[in-house]
Amino acid sequence: MIEKIAFIGVGNMGGPMAENLLKSGKEIKVFDVSNLMLEKAKEKGLEIVKNVKDLINKETSIVITMLPEGKHSKEIYLGDNGILNKVTKDCLLIDCILTFQTILHQQR
Repeated sequence: MIEKIAFIGVGNMGGPMAENLLKSGKEIKVFDVSNLMLEKAKEKGLEIVKNVKDLINKETSIVITMLPEGKHSKEIYLGDNGILNKVTKDCLLIDCILTFQTILHQQR
């Protein structure tokens, strides 16, 4: 069974990570809020989607996020249309947050 990966955040760090997953034979779809980053991803052969709603479904086996701040991760995972409301219980979630400190400060 081919893993179906959803990747959110394909900028300077996420773009090369997503590209390497594609090269390893994984089925991967990507999303970014930046149209420029989406165009770069498309040029590398990655399948792009224009919104998160089209990115994640019940067949998604892995979700990877590479976002610049904790507040973005919090919103994308826990928001009204968040990832946690869309994935199955068996889906692996990988959050490559750059600064965990941000979330700690928000919780105080």
